[in-house]
Amino acid sequence: METNQESPFEHFENSKVLVASLSAADRVAFYKKTYAHVAGGVLVFILFEYLLLQSSALIEFMFSMMQGWRWLIMLGGFMLVT
Repeated sequence: METNQESPFEHFENSKVLVASLSAADRVAFYKKTYAHVAGGVLVFILFEYLLLQSSALIEFMFSMMQGWRWLIMLGGFMLVT
């Protein structure tokens, strides 16, 4: 079944438009879509972290990295990479 519904943002696909110059209804639709995307990303991140922290091997590795000077070496490695 094919639907012929037009996207409310179809006329913005190939042009750059400032959100401030849109009508109030278009701004509301943009903000709802944007914050729904952000909320979805945060929820996926929380779920991913929850699943990672269920692994006992990963937990043991994380605790072993906090002993002695290993955490400082890890921090220095991140500084060198970035």
